[in-house]
Amino acid sequence: REHGTRISLGTDAHHPWQLGFIELGLAAALKAKIPPERIVNFLPVLDLKMWVRQKRDRGAPRQ
Repeated sequence: REHGTRISLGTDAHHPWQLGFIELGLAAALKAKIPPERIVNFLPVLDLKMWVRQKRDRGAPRQ
């Protein structure tokens, strides 16, 4: 948290009906006091695209 790192949460779903479990992960992240603006899943699509573009333009290493 203190370094401004963004995180992305996933469900590790093995069946389509398990995709809804993302809400549990998001709730846990909020309970852990991770600010919503640091959770990629909460970003509006346009903000997410802008953030990715900025990272790529700065030459951040791609994984």
